[in-house]
Amino acid sequence: MVYNNRFAEVRGWIKNSAAFAQKTGQGDEKVMVQRTLAEGLGLENGDDWYSVFRDQVSGLEYIRSNRQLRDGGLYVDLGAYRRFVLIGFQQVQDNAFGQYGQLTAYLDGRGVPSVEEALREVRLQPIQRPYRELVSADVLRRLLDVRESGPGPSVTLDVELVSEVETRLRDFLEQAGRLDGDGAGNGAAIEEAVRQGTTHLGMLLGLLAPHVTAPVPSRRLRRQTSIRRWPPT
Repeated sequence: MVYNNRFAEVRGWIKNSAAFAQKTGQGDEKVMVQRTLAEGLGLENGDDWYSVFRDQVSGLEYIRSNRQLRDGGLYVDLGAYRRFVLIGFQQVQDNAFGQYGQLTAYLDGRGVPSVEEALREVRLQPIQRPYRELVSADVLRRLLDVRESGPGPSVTLDVELVSEVETRLRDFLEQAGRLDGDGAGNGAAIEEAVRQGTTHLGMLLGLLAPHVTAPVPSRRLRRQTSIRRWPPT
């Protein structure tokens, strides 16, 4: 427990314990010794290890790198008469993608209701940008403008719009492939998803006749939203 017993803010680093008496093994002889925070917590030495713990007062969880705890200690910032009651220390080793390190840098000392939930958000960040671009208000408005023009031979499609949608979708699917653990994803599968999606979107916009259908996508492709240039050639 860390307690500030003054009517003032206090901040600083906790690295060493208070000195305590320890027997030397020579009769009743004792010496005063100190232990570091890393020794007391039994921290792993690798730079890819992190410690997760909870403040019992606020209920928030925190993550710190073992290297920081070992070299600098635990940084605390307490208001007047505030306290931290830190419990449930767990050590986690970073994964191949360095996501615990990314989360630690992103939070920058802040607490969160759940470190694991925050980690899931970090994992989703690579696909959030391409998804937002794919379903942006501007793109949806331009697609709806095409829909309002109605089906028929007089309808003219904006080639730049089609190319833009395809590019944004491809970017999204590639990032989703990486998230799924397939590297950049299967290029052929992504292109097939883009091709099939065009037909379905074209039908949705009323630019294709109702009897035109596309092949049923594979189980893998059904997990991926897709679009292709319409009408199909």
